[in-house]
Amino acid sequence: MDTYNNYQEFLGDLTTRGQNTLGQQTRFHPKEAFFALLEKSVLSTRQGMFSPFLYITLSAGLEREAAMLLAAAFCVGRNGEALTLPLWKS
Repeated sequence: MDTYNNYQEFLGDLTTRGQNTLGQQTRFHPKEAFFALLEKSVLSTRQGMFSPFLYITLSAGLEREAAMLLAAAFCVGRNGEALTLPLWKS
């Protein structure tokens, strides 16, 4: 698996995977998409890239489900939306 060169690449990947997960033609299962982002983020930090998302996740001691919710909030926030309960259930 390759790594992110910078945090903007992570945000782009997060947005793409999030839009595909929420879209009509779902290409990614939400948990699979999240775990791929998380794994690539961990590998990237080992190569020296700082990830605010990973830092917040680890600093807060978030469990996987809470970290997945944080990723979803980042994703919809980048689209200018709010993470509402109906959106989270879709």
